[in-house]
Formats: sequence, structure tokens, C-alpha cells
Amino acid sequence: MLLQTPYEMALDAAKRFRQLRMSKKISLKALSEQSGVPYSTLRRFESSGEISFVSLAKLASAMRSEERRVG
Repeated sequence: MLLQTPYEMALDAAKRFRQLRMSKKISLKALSEQSGVPYSTLRRFESSGEISFVSLAKLASAMRSEERRVG
């Protein structure tokens, strides 16, 4: 079994997050406004996987709120 490095896991999480955001048709700008996470932080996360835990929690909360509104 091949284990991922922490860097690879972060990139994989960012890729999956971006796919989810795009499938819900939420722009980076809209998500930034809804979550309170700066636009630049979102861009960095989606491209590099780097994000603080607090910012990630804010994004998860905003995405969950978006699901409730749409669903």
C-alpha cells in the first residue's frame, strides 16, 4: 500500500474541494463573501492545498449553509 505524503493529501483535499465547489456552481468570490475567508486564501488553497484549519472550517460551514439553501 502506497501512502500519500502530507503534501499530497493536502493537494488531494484541495482538488476535491474545488470539484465540489464547482459542482455547486459557487464562485470563489461568492464563497469568500459567505465564509469570511479572503479570496486570496481560497485561491492559494485550491492551487497548493495550503490553508489554516480555522479557514477550512469556515469554508466547510459556508458550503454546508449553501447546501441547505439550495437543497
